[in-house]
Amino acid sequence: MVRVALCAGCRYGITGELYEIAYSKYKISKFVSAASYLELAPFKGELLKEKGNGNSKYGLIRGLAENVNYNFPDNIEIILRDDNLEYKAKNKKGKILSREFSKYQLFDFDNYIPNNPQKYEEAVKEKLNLKRPERSWHFDCLVETFKDFFYYELLGYTETEFKLSQMIRYKLLTREEALNQLESYYATMDNSIDNIIDLLESMDMEYLKDDVIKFYNNSKYFRKKY
Repeated sequence: MVRVALCAGCRYGITGELYEIAYSKYKISKFVSAASYLELAPFKGELLKEKGNGNSKYGLIRGLAENVNYNFPDNIEIILRDDNLEYKAKNKKGKILSREFSKYQLFDFDNYIPNNPQKYEEAVKEKLNLKRPERSWHFDCLVETFKDFFYYELLGYTETEFKLSQMIRYKLLTREEALNQLESYYATMDNSIDNIIDLLESMDMEYLKDDVIKFYNNSKYFRKKY
């Protein structure tokens, strides 16, 4: 087995090449996804649907068309190709990825190994001495802070709510425990504007401050403080 670290959300232009090279160079045709079902938050698809008038693929195409930096040889074609590739297999038989990738099968760790987020987090902290951000179970805290802020403003929820609801569904957390976590989480989110401004200053990007505050004040979800 060859281990590859790959974020499924950033798979465009990577996943298809991974399959092709693995097969052509090493004759690998079976792949295993480690993506957690607790993290399959739907808001990216919802934003694309909103942009595409109910059609996420059209939303993706519109977004690509609006950003000239994406428009270089073969890039849009590759992104649309990889958008068709799934990264979760629902059963143990393995998922055929798409017509173009019909010779490959995708299997899923979740179908074989119990998902225990608390155990994984403890292991990472112990072995790698990493600290978890206050508002996230991820470790890329700088990116997470910005991502949570913008998604919460646009949709009124982030990955955190989705993850907690999934944990209740899979009996990893009680409803009462989840609600207690959410109460603390929402208080933190309402104050997240301060963190965003501090981060912009630390990154020498203070010129974005007024736009970010305007974005924050236009939200129907944040409890305003500016």
